Amino acid sequence: MHKLITAMEPQRDDSGYWTHPNYFEPVGGREFAAPGEFEAWQDNNRVIARVLWAECDVTGEQLEALEDSDGDISQWNPTPPDGNGWFIGSIHDTEDGPLCVWLCPVEGEPRALKDHINRCHVAALKTEFLNAHRVCLQAAHAYFCACDIGEDRTFAHEIYQRVRLATFRGGC
Repeated sequence: MHKLITAMEPQRDDSGYWTHPNYFEPVGGREFAAPGEFEAWQDNNRVIARVLWAECDVTGEQLEALEDSDGDISQWNPTPPDGNGWFIGSIHDTEDGPLCVWLCPVEGEPRALKDHINRCHVAALKTEFLNAHRVCLQAAHAYFCACDIGEDRTFAHEIYQRVRLATFRGGC
């Protein structure tokens, strides 16, 4: 059973960084996520994410102090997005500077919840359709195999081919 990420008190290190122990990790230990991988993780954890860059959350004077601190961002206290339920998923450095990833359960954001339900509902319908298609394909093949050579078998073959190709995608 998959354990959903939930809020916990950040335990920032001496330089101000912290990542939730259940935060997203790219598959296979890769450095960067494949397209759609982080979004799938969000759906599986029923959270939405907002990225807040340090440079957008501090005054000019504070930004200078951060830039002069050799990577120490412990004085930066990221501002949560508007609304309830937001918690820190990660405060980390990137090539473009430090950032904070805020997470919020989809239940805390009505629009996010609706979008999540729609995405998951469509995915569930697709899975149901593909499963039913496999059953139909097996039945069409069994019907084809059961027919004697002749007109019935030719008709059964046409049905089998149409069912087989119904979900086929791609070229030659």
